[in-house]
Formats: sequence, C-alpha cells, structure tokens
Amino acid sequence: NQGIALNNQYGNADQHVCWNFTAAGGGRKDLRGMMGLDGEWHMQTLVVDRGGRASAYMDGEFVKDLNVTGATGTYDTGFSWRLGADSRPGEATDKTWVDELRLYKTALSAADVKALYDAVYEEPGDPDPLDITDGLALHADFEEVAEGTVPDLTGNGNNGAVTGDVAFAENSGVAGRGTAAYIWNKDNRTTTQYIDFGRDESIRLGTGDFSVSLWVKFEDGVFHNDSSIFSQ
Repeated sequence: NQGIALNNQYGNADQHVCWNFTAAGGGRKDLRGMMGLDGEWHMQTLVVDRGGRASAYMDGEFVKDLNVTGATGTYDTGFSWRLGADSRPGEATDKTWVDELRLYKTALSAADVKALYDAVYEEPGDPDPLDITDGLALHADFEEVAEGTVPDLTGNGNNGAVTGDVAFAENSGVAGRGTAAYIWNKDNRTTTQYIDFGRDESIRLGTGDFSVSLWVKFEDGVFHNDSSIFSQ
C-alpha cells in the first residue's frame, strides 16, 4: 500500500522492527532488521533522500540502506499520520511506549541523527545540544497533554488527537525523565487506542526528502506481528 509505516514484524523466525514505504506508482520498499526488543528505549530513525538512498538508524547509528532513485511518486495518502495504529483500519501496536516523535521534510545527515540521539541524554546545565529544526514539520514530546490533545511543538498546529485510553506517564520517558505515551491495544487487529496527527499540508511529504525519528520501548520486549507503531 502507498504510504509509510514503522512496524513490528516477524521474519525468518526473528522478531524485528521494520520501516516499509511505497511511493505512488512504485513497489514497496522494506528496511528490516532493527532489533531493540529488550524492554529498553531505542531511537528508530528513517531518512529518505529521494535522489539516492533510504537509510535506517537505531540509537543514532547507521544500520542499513537501500536505493530509492526509482521511487519518484508521492508517499502521501488520503490518511492521517497515526501513532499507535495503522492509518487504515486495523494493525495496532500493543504494550508500547513512545517518546520524542519528530517528522522532518528534509533528509537528516548522519551527524544530525547522532545529535538527536545524544541530545536526549543532556543533563541540566550542560551546553545546549544541537538544535535541529530545519525542515521540522512535527515534534511531539508528550509533556503537556491536555483535554485529549498532544501539542505539536513546532508551532505548525499538527496537534495529536487522542483516541481511547492512551496513558501519559511522568518520569517514564527516555533516560527516565519526562513524560512518555503508553499505547496498549490488546488485539493488534482491533484499533482502540492511538494518536491522530492529521494530514495538514505541512506534514504531507509530496515528492521531497523526509526523515522520521521516534523513541520506542516494547514492554518486556514483546510485540504482536505486523503491529503498526507510526504510519501514514
């Protein structure tokens, strides 16, 4: 299907995290093999340079890439960006913590990705970390959730609308600080909890470069097959 998703998947008897993405008029591309199934926080990042390659990173380090020069169509769909469930009905993640979600309409460099990872571990009073805002279209840190709305910190107004009993727990975020979102759909084919960030023009990707980064923790390192974490 046309669009983009970060999923949990089984493959060759191995559990792994997978980015899959399909441009209009093109075939599906998959970047598989990011693990992170140990009950700990891991930053998953996808960088797509439409003139070259799509690259997957975990915890700020390059994992693998593939050629996307033939994928010239848009990745946009008629669906919203959703956290915790597929943008289409069905396929919902279970027992998953999420923090520091970012969507860029530019291809981040390897140094940018590493800086995003390192910035989370900055301590109060440390020098300011690299502020990577060029092309930043959506940023949610889940700190100031009110009346079922997750604020978009970019000022673009792409606030998330909470559906179901998504939990927001203090002191549960990356590095044990801040607030994280906890989504626990009991059946990965029944979507009861998710956060919908809409499909405003400011977060449509068109045919340009883009990057998606978010921190994910699977409770007890367990997940259902084909469970969508973030998708459009």
